[in-house]
Amino acid sequence: MYAFADKTDQKKKTDSTRHHSTARRSISVPGYILDDLPEQSGLGNTRGIVQRYPVRVEDGRIVSTAHRPSVPDTKEFRTQLTDRLYDGGYRNPFEMDLQKTYHDQADAAKAISHRGGYRSQEGCAFCHKVSISDVEDILVEYANTGTISPEFTEYLTKIDFDTQKLEEIQRCAALEDKAAKVNQFIREINRLPRNYYIGDAGTNSMIGSHLDPHVDFETGRMSPVSWFAYEHQDQMGITPAKSDGYGGFYTSSLPH
Repeated sequence: MYAFADKTDQKKKTDSTRHHSTARRSISVPGYILDDLPEQSGLGNTRGIVQRYPVRVEDGRIVSTAHRPSVPDTKEFRTQLTDRLYDGGYRNPFEMDLQKTYHDQADAAKAISHRGGYRSQEGCAFCHKVSISDVEDILVEYANTGTISPEFTEYLTKIDFDTQKLEEIQRCAALEDKAAKVNQFIREINRLPRNYYIGDAGTNSMIGSHLDPHVDFETGRMSPVSWFAYEHQDQMGITPAKSDGYGGFYTSSLPH
């Protein structure tokens, strides 16, 4: 089940907990890497931005669009992403290899930058646990109806988003202002490192908007944030983890 690359020099440990054996190795998935798009300018409070990115007003409602914010690639984001690895947190084979290759965390944070080369060389990517498209759809629904699940807001809290700010959406009188506020929060949530991990780029592309749990190599367990999302995926209203057809699910934690 866990057929990892030889470079890890590790063997899977069995585990009898419910966390174990739910994730399976992917088969025949695309191997290309999606390059990060350059960051767009800040949203500010302008109304013009809502006409193109990523939500807009249409027929008296706020609607989602096909546009998505690009994956962040700032020094602060990359440093926070590697903090977990070097503090002894949950690690998949890519993350284990990164730490083994770069003993200094600063070097690792630089290596996983767009220009650092590590991601393209190793076929890995910054993978959302909960997709930004799901975040967008849920916030659009909240803007239109005023309802949002407590499980989803708890997840946002777990990834370090101040959910009290969501009330600002409902306080906006004009739909255009609500849409601008939704756009602002989508970008803010998209920058939060705790909703990401370093995983397989091909598998990540195949998984799409489905939940993509972060799984530790040595224990076979999901990270606490991923486990919460997996346990509450229905209540959160997110696209569930993609079934592998054998009682498990796909995860970018595993190379294909």
